[in-house]
Amino acid sequence: MLYPIKSAFTQHLKPFRAALFLILACLSMTTHSTTNQTIVFGMAPWDTTANLLRQHQPLMTYLAQKLKVQTNLIVTRDYADLEQQLASGTIQIGFMPAVSYVKAKKNMPGLSILAGVTDQHPVTKQYRDHYRGLIVTLKSSGVTTLAGLKNKRFGFTDKDSSSGYKYPHQLLKDKGIEPEQFFSQVFMLKKHPKVTQALLNGAIDGGATYDVHLAQEKEKYGDIFNVIETTHPIPFEAVVASPHFSRSRANQIKSLLLKIKPEDSVLQQMRQNGLSTFGWRETKNSNYNSVRRMLNVDARDSNIKQLILGITQEKSAYQMHKMWSALLQHLSSATSIPVTLQVVKDENDLMSRMENGQFDIGVFRPFAYVRAKQKMPQLKYVATLLKKYANGHISDHYNGVLIALKSSNINALEDLKNKRFAFTSKGSTSGYLYPLAILKQHKIEPKSYFSHTFMLKKHNKIIKALLSSAIDAGATTDDELYLATQHYGDIFTTITQTADIPFDAITIGPQINQSMAKKIKQALLNINHDPKLVQKLKQSSWKYHGFVEKNNAFYDSVRQVQDTLKEPPVP
Repeated sequence: MLYPIKSAFTQHLKPFRAALFLILACLSMTTHSTTNQTIVFGMAPWDTTANLLRQHQPLMTYLAQKLKVQTNLIVTRDYADLEQQLASGTIQIGFMPAVSYVKAKKNMPGLSILAGVTDQHPVTKQYRDHYRGLIVTLKSSGVTTLAGLKNKRFGFTDKDSSSGYKYPHQLLKDKGIEPEQFFSQVFMLKKHPKVTQALLNGAIDGGATYDVHLAQEKEKYGDIFNVIETTHPIPFEAVVASPHFSRSRANQIKSLLLKIKPEDSVLQQMRQNGLSTFGWRETKNSNYNSVRRMLNVDARDSNIKQLILGITQEKSAYQMHKMWSALLQHLSSATSIPVTLQVVKDENDLMSRMENGQFDIGVFRPFAYVRAKQKMPQLKYVATLLKKYANGHISDHYNGVLIALKSSNINALEDLKNKRFAFTSKGSTSGYLYPLAILKQHKIEPKSYFSHTFMLKKHNKIIKALLSSAIDAGATTDDELYLATQHYGDIFTTITQTADIPFDAITIGPQINQSMAKKIKQALLNINHDPKLVQKLKQSSWKYHGFVEKNNAFYDSVRQVQDTLKEPPVP
């Protein structure tokens, strides 16, 4: 009896089952179409629409196959239209030149950067994600500096050109030069070849172009050009994702782009279609800070999330972070923003990152500070580090000393003739650069004046070499001399002493606004008045004793030594 009832009930359910099947089928189709929807890419018309579509078709096909979706590339009316469609989500992925990206990012903080275009230098064959503008003259003109171009004729390309106008113009302004007042005549020559041609024809005395064009001209005409200034790096095109686009999908596209190698068929086809591209590199928003400076756009979002303090490596990264941790905590508390430490390999790397806006606060050794300030006049000096001497004295400077044993009867520089002399190392300020400047000022060339010249690496080795009679005199610091005198007695004589050598300079990058710079400066100067904080810093093995406000001129002795040596100091 139960079976017929069940069978009848089942018969009644058949229409409902059919309806349910149709509903589920529709839902399945909807889900499928959402998962496999078309991803729209967009770019502005820097070439004809036909050319752009043809050049990028291999990439669109490649991404469609890998992502298992349809891809569509559209060419917008202009850059403003591209930005608007990214903001609305009509375009999910955009290809944007550096200037357009910076402007769009300011208006659309949720815009995310996925990668930067990589190109190959046509002469050096190196891959890179940027190029540079140059200010050039002819070698035959004898003009090798910007100062030499005063009251001369100068040529830019076009006001919309990054390398031919915007970046060189900013470079000149950074150095206090207003082109219309500085040059006798300023020309807008439209194209880069016209700038170099005008130089060759004698129509202008200096001009602005970019590195690839100049390399090509050198191949054509030979090594006849002087590069007297080089701009900040100018980033290539950025690949960006709309704020409305799926983050996971954006990351998939990013991963695919970064995996494509220059020799892969997709890029070979793009190059065959006339597009000079060799792939994509990972990049970040801060790499476009040089563009922001040029556009006078705030390099930070209105809500600064962190500050980065950069310093060169002296010990292991772990030791460096431990040593500076208390100061970072103090600055974080004073500014209400997390301050983190980045340790870099050398002064050149530190300078480059400060220049590009990647670091906000930089700690520079004296010679590195002078070099950085020469290259970046907009770099803000904030304070000088204080250090406690072995004798208990706290100072903003120290001195190098040239010393001998009293028993040697060497008391003056002239007594060193044909004697054995030791420096520490060529990178040492007090153990080489300042002492060498003193010797050169007295017309003393170490190789010919001394019988032997040694490089002993460390200051304490100078003392040991003197005590063992391995050398007759050497260069060290006044603090090292004090310690040696305390240990061995009054057996040393000071032949001469260098000028005051400033301790390291604390600087702030130009992207930091005045209000924040003031907070940072005050936080540093307040350390001297907080004994508990000073003690906490000492416990973290920090080797300094606070900060003092001097000024840029405090480092003039470094500049004088640099001029005397007439050679760049070893970083």
